[in-house]
Amino acid sequence: MAHISQEAMSFDYNCSHNHTTINRLGIPIEIKDHKIKEFRIVLPMSVEEYQVGQLWTAAEVSLNETGAGEGVEVVKNEPFDLENVPEDKLYHIPEQKLSANGSSVYTKGQYTFKIYHLESKIPQFLRMISPKGSVEVYEESWNAYPYCRTIITNKYMDKNMYMIIESIHYEDNGRVENILDLSGRDLEKREVVMIDIANDKPSHEECSPDLDPCKVAAPKSGRPLPLVADKTGEWMDQVRPVMCCYKVVKVWFRWWGLQHKMEGFIMDAEQRLMTGFNRKVVCWQDRYHGMTIGDIRAFEDRATAAQDRQRKDNDQEKESDQQKDKDQLKEKEELKDTVKSKDTYKQSDTDQLKDTKQLKDTGKLKETDKLMVTNPLKNTDIIGDTTYLLNDTDKQKDIGQLKDADKQNGMNQLMKDIDQLVVVTDKDGRYTSLDDGDKIVKN
Repeated sequence: MAHISQEAMSFDYNCSHNHTTINRLGIPIEIKDHKIKEFRIVLPMSVEEYQVGQLWTAAEVSLNETGAGEGVEVVKNEPFDLENVPEDKLYHIPEQKLSANGSSVYTKGQYTFKIYHLESKIPQFLRMISPKGSVEVYEESWNAYPYCRTIITNKYMDKNMYMIIESIHYEDNGRVENILDLSGRDLEKREVVMIDIANDKPSHEECSPDLDPCKVAAPKSGRPLPLVADKTGEWMDQVRPVMCCYKVVKVWFRWWGLQHKMEGFIMDAEQRLMTGFNRKVVCWQDRYHGMTIGDIRAFEDRATAAQDRQRKDNDQEKESDQQKDKDQLKEKEELKDTVKSKDTYKQSDTDQLKDTKQLKDTGKLKETDKLMVTNPLKNTDIIGDTTYLLNDTDKQKDIGQLKDADKQNGMNQLMKDIDQLVVVTDKDGRYTSLDDGDKIVKN
C-alpha cells in the first residue's frame, strides 16, 4: 500500500507557474517537447451509454488485475465541484481549466487518484534497470464527462516523466478536427490515429472470441448483430447510434539513451490499452445495460473493497514468505558456522600432524635416529633402553657398530662426535638432559 503524505494531499496549486503543472504528489510537470498523438475511437453506442460502460469496465478490469499484489490501487474516488472546493480538498483544483470544443468549460465530475503496480507489465530491458518501486505509476484524473483529463507521473522519475491525456466524447464518427483545442507546437506535431475496434487487434491475451466485437452481439442494448469484420472500417459510417472518443496523449520521458525508445513504447502501450479496453466496453455492453451512474458508483465501492482485501491478503502472504526466507537463511548460516567449526578442528589436527611430520623430516625427532645402546651399555642404568639424539644426522653413529672397541673409549668417542645430547630416558620413562661436560655415572 503506497502512503501519500499529508503535504501531498493538500498541495497548494498556486505555487505552479507558467506552463508547469503540479500533481498531488508535488511533482512539477514542465511542459516539454513531448511526443503527441490524437487517437480517435469510434464506438457503436451513444455518449450516455459509454459513460456507464467505461466506468463499469474500468472497475471490472481493475478488479481482475489486482492479483499478486499488482494491478490498480484506488486511493481517492470522490466527486468534485470546482465552484465550491472545501479547504481540505484543494487538490481537486486542476492547473488549467477543463475545457474543449471551443468554449465548453466543465466544473463538476469525479476526481480519482490511483496507483498502478506494473512490475510484471513492463519490458524486460526496463525491469532490469528499474529500482524497486520505480514501476509504480500515479494517475490523477478529473472525469467531468464528456470531458476528462488524466495526468500520469512516476515519483522516481520526478519531473523527467509525464503523460497527459485529454479526452472528449462526441456524437459523431471521428470527423471533427482539433476538438480539443490544440495550438502551436502541439497542433503542428500532432499525429492522428484512427482506432478500428472491429479490425485492430490488441495483445494476444485479449484476442479470445468473447472479447471480439465481430463475434459478440449486444441484443439487450439494441445491437443484435456483431460488427462487420471487413477490414475496411466502413461500419463506422453505417452504424447507429455512433460516437467517437477523441484522446490526445502527450508523453515526455527524459532518460539519456532511452528517451525516444521509452516514449515510443509508452505511446504504443497506450494505443494497445485503448484498443483492448474499448473492445471490452462493446463486448460487455449487455452486462451493464440498464445501470445508472449510482449503480456504477456502488459497484466501484464494492470493487475497491474487494481489491483492498485481496491486497491485504497478498501483503500478509508476502510477509509470511519473507519470514520463512529469513528463517531458512538463519538455519543456513547456523549450519555454515557448525561446518566451519568442524573444519577448524580438522585443520587444527591436520596442522599438528603437519608439524610432527616437519619435525621428523628435519631430523629433530626421527624414529630412524633411534640409537639402541642396550648391548654396549647394558650395565649402565642411567642411559636406559633408548636414547634420542637431536642433532645432525651425519654425526650420529650407531653404538652397536662399535664391535671390539673399549666400551668407555667408545662412549667418549661418541660424546665427542655428538654436539649435544639433548634427551635421555631411563627405564621408568623419566627424561634427563645431558650437556657437554656431563658424565654418565654408573650407580
